[in-house]
Amino acid sequence: MAFLNTIFLFALAAAAVPLLIHLLNRQKIKIISFSSLEFLKLLQRQKMRRVKLRQLILLLLRTLIVLSVVLAFARPVLKGVFSAGLSARARTSAVLLLDNSFSMGVNTPRGTLFDIARGRAQEVVGLLRNGDETWVHLVSDVSAFQQYTQNFTELRETIESFDLSNRTTHMRSALISATEVLAQSRNANKEVYLITDMRRNGWQDLAQGEAVPFVEDATLFVLPVSSGQTENISIDGVAFLDRLLEVGKPVGLRAVVTNHSDRKRENILVQLFTNGKRMGQTTLDIEAHRTQNADFVVVFDKPGQISGYVEVEDDDLLVDNREYFSIAVPEKIRVLIVGRREADAHYLRLALNPFETSQSLVLPTVSSVDQLGRYALGDFDVVLLTNVPRLSEAQRSRLQSYVEGGRSVVILLGNDIDPRYYNSQLLPTLFPSTIGAPLGTLGEKSSFLTFGQIESEHPIFKGLLQKRETIESPEFYLIYDVKPSAVVIPIISYSNGKVALAETRTGRGRTVLFTSAADPQWTNLMRKGIYVPLLYRVVQYLATDLSEIEEHNLVGTVVRKEVGGLEFHQRVRCIEPTGEERAIELKSSGGSFFVEYEHTESPGIYRLVTEHEDLKNFAVNADPSESDMTRIEMDRIEEALQGVSVHNVDQEESVEEYVLRTRYGRELWKQFLLVAFLLMCAEMLIAREKRRDDGVEES
Repeated sequence: MAFLNTIFLFALAAAAVPLLIHLLNRQKIKIISFSSLEFLKLLQRQKMRRVKLRQLILLLLRTLIVLSVVLAFARPVLKGVFSAGLSARARTSAVLLLDNSFSMGVNTPRGTLFDIARGRAQEVVGLLRNGDETWVHLVSDVSAFQQYTQNFTELRETIESFDLSNRTTHMRSALISATEVLAQSRNANKEVYLITDMRRNGWQDLAQGEAVPFVEDATLFVLPVSSGQTENISIDGVAFLDRLLEVGKPVGLRAVVTNHSDRKRENILVQLFTNGKRMGQTTLDIEAHRTQNADFVVVFDKPGQISGYVEVEDDDLLVDNREYFSIAVPEKIRVLIVGRREADAHYLRLALNPFETSQSLVLPTVSSVDQLGRYALGDFDVVLLTNVPRLSEAQRSRLQSYVEGGRSVVILLGNDIDPRYYNSQLLPTLFPSTIGAPLGTLGEKSSFLTFGQIESEHPIFKGLLQKRETIESPEFYLIYDVKPSAVVIPIISYSNGKVALAETRTGRGRTVLFTSAADPQWTNLMRKGIYVPLLYRVVQYLATDLSEIEEHNLVGTVVRKEVGGLEFHQRVRCIEPTGEERAIELKSSGGSFFVEYEHTESPGIYRLVTEHEDLKNFAVNADPSESDMTRIEMDRIEEALQGVSVHNVDQEESVEEYVLRTRYGRELWKQFLLVAFLLMCAEMLIAREKRRDDGVEES
């Protein structure tokens, strides 16, 4: 037992007052002479025993009255299971943690798990009384909602208004929030009610990290909700197997399908949809808790934005049955060729668009270094630097932002480059490598290098080299000895092992370096049949937005998208999968425009539009880790929450009955006052009887 007002315990000394009064007022027996002494002696002994017993009873009652009153003012609190049957109770501070992650959307005969969880939450509210205080916290990977209230009618309405989210579970942050709230409370009872489906995913960081600094005298009640055996198939990702997207060309697409059920699932129907049309389907047989790939081949019949999804048939959990994707099949590839002189760009422009027609897939624009500032880099898919001596700091900074934003640059060397400038400023930001001494002699064609190793599995060569058994290698009379860093990926090497063509990632974009030049004095590459398709494929590969092919935007992430061809005053809106529209601030960096969108709470396709055109689409999907139906065991939770009083309330058990059996911290001041009142009544009756007897005796 503990006391909330311990200062009143000093008044327990008042319990000695009845004893002192008793000792000071002991009655003396009157001596009365009678003729029959033996008879009077017998009466005297009986009388004295009765008087002494009554006096002792009164002394005890008066002492207990004082003790009861003092203890009532000290507010005693009884701890342990013996307090369960008492009606008086201490005030309670309760934190209600309600899991609203998307795994709570599992369908059961009684509704979704979230419906069951809201019912359990209403049971918890039924435990609360006037004077109690409650906090409600929705549990996901963010603090979606938090409310303090002492109005339980309002609390019930609030619980019913809660909706499922499309997010994952994050138990550690929720428990820390509950701890911070209860640490400020002065109530005797501090309780946390966690209502969850116990998916293991939500406890991973808690089990692997440091223990939660839980309030020392708080109790955690875990109220698990379950559907029994759950059937769930999820699409965990979609990947394009080809990096070059063209109209009329077949493209491989692979979906990752996982069976989270406890039994083998057969004939699972998997379907592919693009722009609202079904493009293919297949069936899979997947063992329990195993993953399998579903492969499709799709042909795009027109350029532009292609959005779609892969879908499996309905099961107990619907959110993870679709995986969305959105990619752009280029209609035109706009290339900016930058050289010191127009002659530097001659062979490049001729190879990319020999007839200078707008009907060509590639539309090159030629610019000198001095005129580079006239062009908005965001209007071009690829920038080619050929024999550029150096760039101004402003030009280099714009080019760096252009690449980091998701675009690509090709660097070709030549007679006029400044190796010291390249090594100290240009290459460190775009292509981590060092340019060494030139190898060979300009115009000397008797000695040359040829192609050595070629990475035939690279997207540039996929489907190109299979058509011919051997390549008639060009001759290279002069090259630069480039020493790449570890992040550079060689694509073609010379016969002496030196790098000929290589690429690297820079931010969200890519940079490709060619260590020779587009100059007949350096190589006869321009006269070979491989030249045009090689250059064409390099440009096409770099113009493909790999960030779209490779991106996997999850619910809740901030999505950044480059949007070219805009002016700063134009208004951009995002149309969400739910149909809601939001205005977006247009930002710029290095001459390129981009937007950042953070309201990604729903899986599906998001559309970026202006008043006059559609700009881009992007896909957002639910986190596949939440689809895992594996449940965590209670002993693992107790192990993770070391020293915390954890109670598991079975789904079929009454919350009120369980908590009343285990709750501690019930105040007993009302009981002590009641005892004091009853004792005073008893004291009055006995004292009245004593006065009546004394009156009779004296008379």
